[in-house]
Amino acid sequence: MKKFLLVALLSVQFLFAQETKKIELLAVAEGNFGGTNGDVFTVSNASGEMLTEGPFYQNANGEGTGFNVLQDFEIVGDKAILVSNASGFRVVIAEYPSLTAIATFTSMGSPASVVGAGEGFAYVSFSNPTSLRQIDLTNNTITPVIDTESLVTGSSKYMVYGNGYFYVALGANILKVDPQTNTTVSKFALNVGSITGLQFDNATQSLWALGKVGGVSALQQVNTEDDSLEEAIVLTGVTNASQLRLGNHKLYFLSGINVHAYDIEDPNLPTSAIYTSTLPNTYFFAYGKAFQVDSVSGDFVIGNASGFTGNSAYEIIDGTTYEQLVSGTVTGCIGVNEFILKTTQGALGVSNPTADHFTFYPNPASDVVNFHNTDDSNYTVTLYNQLGTKLHTTKSHGLDCKVDVSGLATGVYYARLQSTNNKTTTVKKIIVSH
Repeated sequence: MKKFLLVALLSVQFLFAQETKKIELLAVAEGNFGGTNGDVFTVSNASGEMLTEGPFYQNANGEGTGFNVLQDFEIVGDKAILVSNASGFRVVIAEYPSLTAIATFTSMGSPASVVGAGEGFAYVSFSNPTSLRQIDLTNNTITPVIDTESLVTGSSKYMVYGNGYFYVALGANILKVDPQTNTTVSKFALNVGSITGLQFDNATQSLWALGKVGGVSALQQVNTEDDSLEEAIVLTGVTNASQLRLGNHKLYFLSGINVHAYDIEDPNLPTSAIYTSTLPNTYFFAYGKAFQVDSVSGDFVIGNASGFTGNSAYEIIDGTTYEQLVSGTVTGCIGVNEFILKTTQGALGVSNPTADHFTFYPNPASDVVNFHNTDDSNYTVTLYNQLGTKLHTTKSHGLDCKVDVSGLATGVYYARLQSTNNKTTTVKKIIVSH
């Protein structure tokens, strides 16, 4: 017979923080075409459960001020840039994180993408007509790049900043721009055909591009000290790689609903899928840039625009174990097309972790844990897994509360005991072992 070993460990906040992964997710809603519901939302488990906040732009600037097709979003220091690729073609500079609008620009063409370019600068790529423009976030102005050799030959969805320069993918070529002078420097061709992804690795001061060689997806590394090219890395067996990302010294990309990883420090070829998404495999899967990686932890998020008819779906995956941390929907987010993800080791909300008037037994326990409060007769016990996901809440009957743990899998859990009389909170760390 299976036996459960339930061991109560120290309930101080320090240990709780050590074992709990705090999730902060920013979601960009493209919105319905012709509407004004393009906006920005956040989802966080800081309170102990995944809660959505927003829409931030409309909250700051008034109802109905949202975007008709919010094409892209970028944070640079204490400013944010929002671009709308629909009627009006707006480029907005806003305060961050409030998103209170500071300056709005129109009538410059259709913006394709916006990317930060070092401290105080960003670039927006436009089509119809084609142009590349620098945003000065100190003076809140926007200016066309100085391009005396006519090197800007199209719009781009793939742009990065690194080693003091700004790099723009234009077909099979890379355009190099100096942000300090806002001038084009050079343009050079890669060996992977039309570029479909671009990342900059600060650790090696290298530019990485995604493309194809002989119909097979491939990566190419560029040494940005002299713009020399390394031999293309053919991703054998992958023909449709997209959405190149960088995190924790690895390059991530999608192939259908599969996530692949290429380890820069310990190259692994051919790459194999590290995760297969559970989201519906439709046109709306990973729509736009709805696949992002936390650059530090390597954890990643995948979204689905959910047909632009309801709350957009997401799932967040641990970048080490490749197991799903959490999944859900972003309330009010219509057509998610971009994420920013940050995961850290941190505590769930605890109002007074030093107060400890609770005991619990038996030890070990197989089915039920009995909690006892020596001070108050009204309290609740809420169980969380180590990812911060709330499992269930049980109300006390007098001084005692019985919590069913028979259905818990092996692992670490937390019981947050909240007294309703004196508002004290105690967190107990629990280990269940089969």
